[in-house]
Amino acid sequence: MSHCPECGTATAGMTGNCSNCGTALPDAEEQVSRPPRDWTDPVAGFIAGLVTLGFGLLATFLFSDVRGSRDRVMAVRDAEGIAGAVASDVIPDWYYFLSWEFFENHQVPVSAAVGDLFGAASWTSEYVETLLPTASNLQFLLPALLVVAGAFVTARRVSRSPGSAATAGMTVALGYFPGVAAIASIATFEITVFGEALLLEVGPAFGRAVILAGAIYPLFFGGAGGLLVFFGRALYADDQ
Repeated sequence: MSHCPECGTATAGMTGNCSNCGTALPDAEEQVSRPPRDWTDPVAGFIAGLVTLGFGLLATFLFSDVRGSRDRVMAVRDAEGIAGAVASDVIPDWYYFLSWEFFENHQVPVSAAVGDLFGAASWTSEYVETLLPTASNLQFLLPALLVVAGAFVTARRVSRSPGSAATAGMTVALGYFPGVAAIASIATFEITVFGEALLLEVGPAFGRAVILAGAIYPLFFGGAGGLLVFFGRALYADDQ
């Protein structure tokens, strides 16, 4: 059987350009007869990982309670009559809430460490509970986005084995990992006195956030997307 000299796709009966990669095909008598080659495209994986991360953040902003969480914290502040410089210090910026919701839906817990001075305030308990996020249905959507990304990257090339297909899908981690690491680096909110004494710290553990959300998630679900493409192609070929 003849194959595309670039990507290895079977080209029997095909003329002009390869239907998979678009490479110009030689005349039928000159087409290369060889088995398909495995391909892994790290550039496509990097781009797909970054795009998936962007969609994940957008979905978190649109479908979680990021804005509502900040409003509730402000309501606690106003109800307790917190005034002065502390009034502005206790309200995290919106991107903290976004990052916390994002990590919580990657099974990375967001916790709070309360200093003795801050913990003595009557409103501290309610305030901290209002800050902490909870997982939502996004915990299913975010993995699904990674599966789609892994499938997209794998579908662009030919894979001869489940292992090579899974590896192709896993390349989405090349873009997802650095993006998650960047988010984790700015996800910790602190309240201090004179920039030294820590009154409150809220955020995910950096190591767990990077390993679980940045590495394990894209490797597992991206690889699953690659396997779906491989077995889908195998089933389609069996039906022909």
